[in-house]
Amino acid sequence: MPPLTQQTFTWFCQDPDWKNKFLIGSLMFLAGTIVPLVGWLGAIIALGYSVAVWRAILRDEPPRLPDWDHYEHFFLDGLKAILAGVLYLLPIFALVALALLFLFGGLTLAILADANGDAPAAQTLVPFLIGYAGFFVLIFVISLLSVFLAVPYAIAIGQYVRTGQVSAGYRVGQVWRIFRANAGGFIGAFATHWALGIALSCVTFALYLTIILCLLNQFVLAPTLFYQILMWAFLFAHAYRRAVQNLGAEALAK
Repeated sequence: MPPLTQQTFTWFCQDPDWKNKFLIGSLMFLAGTIVPLVGWLGAIIALGYSVAVWRAILRDEPPRLPDWDHYEHFFLDGLKAILAGVLYLLPIFALVALALLFLFGGLTLAILADANGDAPAAQTLVPFLIGYAGFFVLIFVISLLSVFLAVPYAIAIGQYVRTGQVSAGYRVGQVWRIFRANAGGFIGAFATHWALGIALSCVTFALYLTIILCLLNQFVLAPTLFYQILMWAFLFAHAYRRAVQNLGAEALAK
């Protein structure tokens, strides 16, 4: 990971046309707040756009914002990047489904217990409380698990970017060796991106506390999301490149 300086957080501003490029990426997320389907497509394209940032860094080229041409290529790159790491996220998906089962299951049992309207309070309250308790416990577990899986997921995408193969993300032994080759760099990239996300979340949340600015919150949230995905690519690509350099070609071939 590069040293944390002002340039670390403003690296893309060196591009003379960065404002227009950043605006297009932000508009994709803004459109997603209006039409959810557009939001999903825009997120995949934005991920593919960040893959182009990954490639430039892995080639040791000066990082810059790519031109917004060939949207279909960005979409395919984003889709392949998702496929390269999605299996690492399956435990999270399973726990989310279980959390929702607790939430709605507890609520359903509480309603059924009082179907006639004369059930004791405890009979309806117990399943309701169990459902909500299970939901919040699982949300806490999901949050912790997300922290541990964020780095392997990023390395898996780095594997795809470096090799062009989706299957490279699931070479678990190689993923582990890459992590060990620059564990401090990957942890630093995660911590920096996490802290940045918290800071930006505080800014957007502050807008909700106002009367007038809350109407503009979506216009702030969209560029914030695009900025975070660019920073994610910048930080983890540098950590991945250093890890690959530390390992060398022979270790990667094992």
